[in-house]
Amino acid sequence: MVNVKRLLVAVSEHDQHLITQAAIGYSIVPIQTHMHPWNLFQEPNTTTILFLDPSFHTVLYDYLCTFSLSTHSLNSVILLVGPEDDLHPPSKVSRETSFVLLEKPLTITDIQAQLAFMEAQHALAAITYASQLKHQLFSLLFAQSTLGLLITNATTFGKLDDQEYLICNPAAVRLLGLPQEVLRTMDWALLLHPEDSTDVRAGLSLLHAGKRYLKDIRYKAPEGSYIFFHLMATKLEDWYICALRPSEVESTRILEQLSAMAFRCNVNEGWTPIAVSKGCQNITGYSVEQFLKLSFDDLILPAYRNSVQTYMNRAIQEKKTTTLAYEIRTASGQPSNVLEISQAIYNPDGTPRAIEGILLTANDRTTIEHHRAFDTSTGLYTREYLENLLLYDTQILPNQKRALVHINLSAIQLHILTYGFQHSQDILRRVAAILKQYCREDCTLCRTYEHHYTFYLKGYPDEQALHTFCKTLSKTLKTMLRSEGVEYGIGLLELGRGVPLDVQQAFRDVMVASEQAICPQLHPSGYCAFSKELAEANKKKEIIITELSQIVAGIRAERLYVLFQPIVTLINDRITEFEVLARLSSDTLGLISPTDFIPLAEKTKYIIPLGYHIIRRAFLFLKTLESQGYEEIQISINISVIQLLDADFIPNLLVLIKEYAVQPSRICLEITESSIMANLQDINTLFAELQQYGISIALDDFGTGYSSLAHERSLNVDILKIDKTFIDGLQPIGEEQSITGDIISIGHKLGHMVVAEGVEHKYQSEYLVRHGCDKIQGFLINTPLDETTAIEFLNAYPVQTNR
Repeated sequence: MVNVKRLLVAVSEHDQHLITQAAIGYSIVPIQTHMHPWNLFQEPNTTTILFLDPSFHTVLYDYLCTFSLSTHSLNSVILLVGPEDDLHPPSKVSRETSFVLLEKPLTITDIQAQLAFMEAQHALAAITYASQLKHQLFSLLFAQSTLGLLITNATTFGKLDDQEYLICNPAAVRLLGLPQEVLRTMDWALLLHPEDSTDVRAGLSLLHAGKRYLKDIRYKAPEGSYIFFHLMATKLEDWYICALRPSEVESTRILEQLSAMAFRCNVNEGWTPIAVSKGCQNITGYSVEQFLKLSFDDLILPAYRNSVQTYMNRAIQEKKTTTLAYEIRTASGQPSNVLEISQAIYNPDGTPRAIEGILLTANDRTTIEHHRAFDTSTGLYTREYLENLLLYDTQILPNQKRALVHINLSAIQLHILTYGFQHSQDILRRVAAILKQYCREDCTLCRTYEHHYTFYLKGYPDEQALHTFCKTLSKTLKTMLRSEGVEYGIGLLELGRGVPLDVQQAFRDVMVASEQAICPQLHPSGYCAFSKELAEANKKKEIIITELSQIVAGIRAERLYVLFQPIVTLINDRITEFEVLARLSSDTLGLISPTDFIPLAEKTKYIIPLGYHIIRRAFLFLKTLESQGYEEIQISINISVIQLLDADFIPNLLVLIKEYAVQPSRICLEITESSIMANLQDINTLFAELQQYGISIALDDFGTGYSSLAHERSLNVDILKIDKTFIDGLQPIGEEQSITGDIISIGHKLGHMVVAEGVEHKYQSEYLVRHGCDKIQGFLINTPLDETTAIEFLNAYPVQTNR
């Protein structure tokens, strides 16, 4: 008997809040971005459901795509959350894994409906194996559900025979308006619209094949009118489970109060209607029967038809909700102002099936626009309001100075993981209160995204006034946010005058500028103005990210390759190891510096699969060295802290070591000093675990980070690698002023081997010898080499050089 219900949530904090409100009776377990919850799937007597947003927890989703996961029958389900066209179940998981696609934006109703639907599956599974508990289980599970649930063993769509059963919960009885006894005797083919009856019969083949069936159907109510329902059906053993909930187009009570007309129309040249609500008479003057013989083109005044067509086509392509104001000609011949709010619905292949929406009279327009214009959590204007305002001002104020100032607080996501949702929300509320103080008639503030705010400024005197505004804003935010440990970025974009405005591109451009400003080293003022150079840099980033994603997918993976730089001991001038260096050759950009592509790989989490690719290449080189008789030479591999913190890194590394039959003692992992400080304790624990297996740890770029000597003393590292900047500085300042020798001495006193990086000149090598440095690497020895050249160089070493 299942006695525990657990929800694992790997989604944004907003979606997590909705799930918490909807999932009463479930235990909510947030999954942080570095965690894997597979052990929770293995607990017996537990219903475990994972809500996974691939864009939020890319590591977890990539893991699903790479490794097979087996769950326990119906007791474990994974729900992928995201935009409809981005949701694809991983192709390599086992057949026992149950996946459900749940389209964003999430609503409490949808979440509750999906949970109720899955509980019905669990209940039916229990009935299948313990039929004597049937009535008790149904009364417990179905009585409180707001989702209409019907379960039957009928194999055809029509009237039940004597051997077929139908069980309904109270919600189904209320929705359908007929008692269960009557529903058992009805011919179901007659209860639906004839077109829908035909479609449902065809859909039975999907159920027989073990697939789910989803469809919006028209149910003929007892009084003779048609009601739209959303039908979800699936098969389990010999039973069929059907779940019904009212379609969005059937919110008649609210619509009647608003004097509104709900509609569904075809996606064709005239937008011919499929169905309309009774509010049609109030809005258009036509009865339902009369309106169904017309088209929307017949209704819309000619002056508006082209613009409505353009906006609708764009919304269908971008899969967005559209809000349009235009005039219609009513049945009496009089024009009338209406507001349309609509959105397309799509077939499984992504093609638009129909458009659903409402038309509101001018009397209700002010009320509706007010609700759509304001964000309920902050009281600020919404992004949709800003979009409409920008388009409007572009038409009536084409030559006025206008600009966007965007505040990017996306870094607060890390704060949420550390300090929790509630504390972070309190910070955001305080930020919103501070930003509101800058609002005035010519300076409008909007909440444009989660953790993002945008000022829209008009009529400012000159560009300098914009920069002054950004500096003042940055100073205010810095005072508050830096004390909380939250980074921020402010982007500035001046809008072109007298030219058409692409609103979406403007949002993207100012967002790029704000992301650039988050780095205080590059922009100490806290803000960054968008420029052509920044646009080119961003375009370059997009190209690199695209190519990295292709490499991760196995498409021309040879574009990511490795080189090997020799490391030499100073005491006997022998090559003792090679550092493995990743390189990227772009089809479009040519050779890409690691300083350009590594941060992007880390940001996108591609660094994890790419890191394993590099490790495999390094192990193959070790095997080549071994075949050439060099059984003692080591390799040093740079590891991202993101990959190191991945819960599966050490187990996967040990698997690869066994697969390639290499000795752990010949492996050194390099981690940059600056990257470990945020998770010092956890990383130091991982260092100790790796050392237990005989793997060496090197602290790379030593001297450039922010760690103290107290930290260095406690770190479980074997090697300190002095950063190149300390080696470059040896000549200009003179030996007596250099602290490089002191760093070497400190490293030895802490019990570490010391390696100097970036050695290019003989005087640098001589200095390092005098101060007891253990090893060196750099162009003085050789540049990074491909595998063949590295072996040739090793065979010929030592050779006559200027060392």
